[in-house]
Amino acid sequence: MKTEEKDYSGEYNSTYAFVEQNNLESEANDLFGLGWEPEDDCNQISELLNFLGQYFYTIRFDEWKEQDDIIVKFDDNLKRIDTLEKEIKVFKENSLCWTFYDVQDMFECTDEEAKQVIDSLNGNEYVGGEVNEMMRITGNELGLTEKEED
Repeated sequence: MKTEEKDYSGEYNSTYAFVEQNNLESEANDLFGLGWEPEDDCNQISELLNFLGQYFYTIRFDEWKEQDDIIVKFDDNLKRIDTLEKEIKVFKENSLCWTFYDVQDMFECTDEEAKQVIDSLNGNEYVGGEVNEMMRITGNELGLTEKEED
């Protein structure tokens, strides 16, 4: 379930308080069932935020506070990490980029052995020549004008 962008950061004394202050009664009932009871506040708040598609929050219990001891905070670093992971995925899907994970999907090997395979591909004239030839063929098919060689 995805909701509009809203900042759920704050200090709360229970899951009930989090739900009430953010008007999430319906969502909590959908997730936990009618008549739900708070159990592990930090985990329940985390589950509810994930249910809402809000993955970039840290939730912690502050044992030194007597009131509002559950701290919910938007975490920019989690958002940046997620963005980078998505960009890497798009890059991998749209480019000729192999990683040692690709090798390990094919072979049982250590990271170092997989890196050796990748290094040999990156320096391999045949692979480079094949990639260049496919670029030339595709460019010509698209009607691109080939540059003069220097």
